[in-house]
Amino acid sequence: MLISDLEHNSVYRPVAALAKEGKITYQIVPVAVDDQETVARFRAAMRPNARAVICTIASNVTGQILPYREMAQLCRNRGVCLIADGAQACGILPISLEKDGMHILCTVGHKGLYDITGTGVLMTDGTFPIRPLMRGGTGSASRSPDQLDFLPDRLECGTINVIGAASLHAGISFVKCRTVQGLYQQESYLCKLFCQVVSDTSEIRIYREPHVAYVPIVSFTVDGALPEETAMWLSQQSFCLRAGLHCVPLAHEKLGTENGTVRFAPSAFSRETDTLWLAANLKNYVNILKNHGNLLKKLCDMLQ
Repeated sequence: MLISDLEHNSVYRPVAALAKEGKITYQIVPVAVDDQETVARFRAAMRPNARAVICTIASNVTGQILPYREMAQLCRNRGVCLIADGAQACGILPISLEKDGMHILCTVGHKGLYDITGTGVLMTDGTFPIRPLMRGGTGSASRSPDQLDFLPDRLECGTINVIGAASLHAGISFVKCRTVQGLYQQESYLCKLFCQVVSDTSEIRIYREPHVAYVPIVSFTVDGALPEETAMWLSQQSFCLRAGLHCVPLAHEKLGTENGTVRFAPSAFSRETDTLWLAANLKNYVNILKNHGNLLKKLCDMLQ
């Protein structure tokens, strides 16, 4: 099994657990800045006994979009199952199981699909059968003592989360109304605006590379402060940004951000004025840290 070095713990931990149980072996393939290099690395790592590739469509740390269509074609050419993680891409990019070529697509409801938390979606083209993790009541063919062999019942034991499904339907309807392209353009504009405004402040480091495609996410750190400290200060100014490892230790090992980053991820409800005010407050935070550092230095000099 092959996974990328940008995978969420929802991929990394199950894969690692299966490897510890001796059921699989796996290799972590580094994602490059250049898409063709990324595909070439997966191609080189794909041995004859490879059964599956698990690959995020877009990193939830940096927002980098991986060459998922090319990866799907590579896997189809080799007869390998491609499982795509669309958590950070669905609702933002025009993802299509059929057109893009992946075999299995997994995503969450609470991000780009504007659903409540605790919901998710699994889609398959049926090429590779999925065995159920649990067996139990499905509400259909109840006379059979065996787990059903047709989808979705085969994978849906117990009472269905009707509220979550209704919420997901409403979220998808909202995305369709605003359009995926419209949401991507709006949110990407806010990310670019944020990067532009803080670009003259060297103490703010943005984790983006030129000529790389990103979904609307910006990860950054501030010199002299832990990500949690920065996020806490911003929360006191009424901004809610997530800080830390974002459940992706592999990505932070790659970035060299052992303490994680702060993540700016605008939504359909974010405004240009909010973004400008966030950037201004962040630059003010840098000045506060500078003044605090200068004060400490003066005190130390006075005590010597």
